[in-house]
Amino acid sequence: MLAAEHWALELARAAGLRTARTRLETFGTRDALVVERYDRTEDHRRIHQEDFTQVLGIASAAKYDQSTAAPSRLAQVAATASLHSRNAAAFKSELLKAVAFNVLVGNGDAHSKNYSVLIRETGEVELAPLYDVAPTLLLYARSSNAGHSVAGQARLNYITLDHLVREAGSWGMDVEEARAGVTGILVAAAEAHASVPQRLAHLPALVAARAEDLIAGSTARRQL
Repeated sequence: MLAAEHWALELARAAGLRTARTRLETFGTRDALVVERYDRTEDHRRIHQEDFTQVLGIASAAKYDQSTAAPSRLAQVAATASLHSRNAAAFKSELLKAVAFNVLVGNGDAHSKNYSVLIRETGEVELAPLYDVAPTLLLYARSSNAGHSVAGQARLNYITLDHLVREAGSWGMDVEEARAGVTGILVAAAEAHASVPQRLAHLPALVAARAEDLIAGSTARRQL
C-alpha cells in the first residue's frame, strides 16, 4: 500500500494536480512513506488547514459520506469554500479534477478527512494539495466506498463520467466545461502512467484502461 500510495501521488502530480510530496524510506526493518509538509510557509510559519469535516462543522466520525440527498457534501464544500477563494470557478474546477482522479485510481478512502482546504492569513481559501491518495479498490476488491457521494452514487464501482459531470453541475459549474475538465485529467493521467515508476507492475496499465473506460462513458474495470 505504501508504494501504491506514493505512485498514485506521483501520477497525480504528473497529470497536473497539486499533491503532497512523498518518498519511500526504510527505518530499520520498517518501511515508511515520508510526507513533506505543505502547510508551512517558506519561513516555516504554519498555514491553517481544515479538512472537509471541519469546513462543514460535522463530526470526524462521519467522515464517510453515504448520503444520496441533495445537496451533496461535495456541493456544500464547493459552495462554502469557493466563496472565500481567489477564484470560485477555479476552486471548483480543481476540486472536480481531484475527485475525478480519486475515482480513476480507485481510492476508497477519499473521505472528508482526506480532502482539506488551506486558509491564508488574509482569509483566502484554497484547496490543499492532494494527500492520502491510494488505489485501494485495485488492491482490495471490497474497498468500493467512494468516500463521497457523487451525483447520488457512493460506490466506486458504479461512478461514471456522467456522475462526475452531473455532480459538478450541482455546484453551478457549466456541464460542458466540467466534462472537458474531467476528460482532460483522465487523459493526462493515462498519458503519464508509463513515466511514473511503480513496484506493483499491474497498476499503471490498469489505471490507463480505467481512464479509457470512464472517457467512453462506462464504469471503470477493476482488473485487466
